[in-house]
Amino acid sequence: MTSGATNTQSTSNFSFLEGNWPDLASLAAFAESYARSDPQSAQVKIRIFAERMVEILYYVLGLTKTVEAE
Repeated sequence: MTSGATNTQSTSNFSFLEGNWPDLASLAAFAESYARSDPQSAQVKIRIFAERMVEILYYVLGLTKTVEAE
């Protein structure tokens, strides 16, 4: 018997992202599958997911990034 985390792509709530954004789908599926068994890893992956999603939104919407004050 295999663990439930081996086939997360086809059973993920985020599989709809696979067509256009496979990297997002993979990050979200990982976070989803490890949310209970390894919440710290899931948190890291979902943060990377959110950061990547913002990058995509900026690109798609043609937004410019502001320079942060140092």
